[in-house]
Amino acid sequence: MTRTSVSFPGGRQFAFTIFDDTDIATLEYIRPIYELLDRLGFRTTKTVWPLPYHGPSDYQGSDSLEDRAYASYMRELQARGFEIAFHGARMESSTRAQIEAAFEVYEQALGNHPTAYAAHGHNRDNLYWGVDRFRFRLWRWLYGALAGRHEGPAEGHRTNSPYYWADLAERHLRYVRSFTYDELNLWNITSAVPYRTAGTPGVAAFFPSSFADNVQEFIELLSPTRQAQLERERGLCIVSTHFGKGFVRDGRVHPAVTELLTQLSQRPGWFQPVSTLLDHLAGAQGGPVMLEGYALFRLEALWFWHSLRSRGRQRPYDKTELPYLQRAAARRATHSS
Repeated sequence: MTRTSVSFPGGRQFAFTIFDDTDIATLEYIRPIYELLDRLGFRTTKTVWPLPYHGPSDYQGSDSLEDRAYASYMRELQARGFEIAFHGARMESSTRAQIEAAFEVYEQALGNHPTAYAAHGHNRDNLYWGVDRFRFRLWRWLYGALAGRHEGPAEGHRTNSPYYWADLAERHLRYVRSFTYDELNLWNITSAVPYRTAGTPGVAAFFPSSFADNVQEFIELLSPTRQAQLERERGLCIVSTHFGKGFVRDGRVHPAVTELLTQLSQRPGWFQPVSTLLDHLAGAQGGPVMLEGYALFRLEALWFWHSLRSRGRQRPYDKTELPYLQRAAARRATHSS
């Protein structure tokens, strides 16, 4: 699939941005990476959970907009030109009433509503997630056979579910993340960015992304060779990652990350938040592209291929975030007692 004829402002030769899932992120931990991005001229997208969760969770210790200092820093990032997006209401499944409350908390904290969203983990309120990401029966069957038996249903789009909120998504959101790939230049996956599909009410547009789960995978994905290829191909890159996974140690960003981002900042790229980039692409295309037929079949098929390929490239990382999570959890426990 070749790139479109879309050009970028200021004669920039390619576009690059980051969609940071807020999993296991605390203010103390993620601040250094955002200060680095700011200094280098990147404007990216950071997701948040508006509501806390007080039960057992793999993500316990993560900050939410309930934390005043964290909410204040999100406002500061937004004022600097970063985008604050929605990763669901909280770190675990949320009912419709809780999601409505989350939108209210978000608006009170940031003065507006989010425009972009990505599903989180196996939350029951995820929109068009799990097997419901797929429109074609073959891929739905294959996903169900390979993975579906190990996860509960995603019900955010099912009108008869207590987790339903697709009408709220339609009211507030412009973009929903869909498939992720082991490819830096998304135009090598599809020229339809953003896109929409039939049979997915509540979602105005989907967008795909590249994926690097943690710091080591991020370092490999953004190697100098791949950066040069992205520039040479005049490509489009949206990297989904978790800045909470190994990017910072003792208040300092991983030196390889600093080096790679510094190199990238010196290339002729357009470095804007996800929604700003997608708005530009949608405007150039006359709106989100309707994806159907073979083009959609291929997009879904490529997800399986890239998922299998990426398994061989999964990298462990030094979990430097653990002390920060423990301190945050202890601080909240002290305040609540």
